[in-house]
Amino acid sequence: MVIACPKLDQGKEIYIRKLVSLIDDAKVNTINIVIMEVPCCGGLLSMVQTALSLARNNVPVKVSVISTRGEVLSEKWIPMVQNV
Repeated sequence: MVIACPKLDQGKEIYIRKLVSLIDDAKVNTINIVIMEVPCCGGLLSMVQTALSLARNNVPVKVSVISTRGEVLSEKWIPMVQNV
């Protein structure tokens, strides 16, 4: 599990490097991103997409959006990134 706040945390590149390591070295088979409905949480998806573009491996990504009351508002799979 990785916990991050794209609005308040410093050093987003550290998170990206750790995500790349999880993808390539730990060989995770799926990434599940759980974000709140507030706009700033969307930065987590951006960090994961950046990490996937830098990683050697590719894994499916699922994004779940949770309301401020704890209700699941949406769940969707993100198309896989084609590494160059």
